[in-house]
Amino acid sequence: MEARADETVGEVIRARLIAAARILIERDGADAIVLGCAEEEHRLQARKPLFSRGQPHRTHMEWRDEECAFLGTRRLIAPACKSGQATHILHVSTAEELDYLRGYRDIATVEVLVNHLTKVAPDCYDRLGVMNTPIRSERHRAAAWAAGRLSLARLVDLMAACPARVYGLPGKGRIAAGYDADFTLVDLKALRTIKESWIVSPCGWTPFAGTAVTGWPMATIVRGQPVMRDDTILGSPRGGLARFAA
Repeated sequence: MEARADETVGEVIRARLIAAARILIERDGADAIVLGCAEEEHRLQARKPLFSRGQPHRTHMEWRDEECAFLGTRRLIAPACKSGQATHILHVSTAEELDYLRGYRDIATVEVLVNHLTKVAPDCYDRLGVMNTPIRSERHRAAAWAAGRLSLARLVDLMAACPARVYGLPGKGRIAAGYDADFTLVDLKALRTIKESWIVSPCGWTPFAGTAVTGWPMATIVRGQPVMRDDTILGSPRGGLARFAA
């Protein structure tokens, strides 16, 4: 009965996703894109009673297991294939998802987080706590690196031009005439060790404290104006709302 119930819920979810995708296509045409996080809510809720407060943090990845992520990704791809709707999969964390998604490059784009490229479970949970989607074992980290070992030029393209294309942001992602002149100058040979005292975000800490890195941003330009140079913020914030393609 549980398998049939799960299948029924899955069919309802797929039907709703297909309907939503078709509405997007009718309203926005080819520029529309569906964004989805790679975790399946029904499986999450079904497994939640197996875990409770006070358990070790590493049980987080057992609750939100690999099948939870893989099932969520498959359920996003199925309606994308039926509707023809472009779909972007967020926070991919498993080797199985990455292998599966190779077959859907015509319909789906994908991203991984730096956390999944640099941290390994279960050790990271003992030191850092939890995050979603969970940090997983070395097998999954190795798969993420294997899927994404890139030249520097390709890395810049994926982190600048590609997001602008996927999200429909005109004037962003390239250094070219008519673009917004947003870019960062990086010294590829500079050596730094990341310190928690540098962090100004609300949480006040970073999982990368104490990490030695090679390569460091030396200056940032926003709309043609310098806003950071040699680790010093210049003037008041100059950012603004992003403009999306009509």
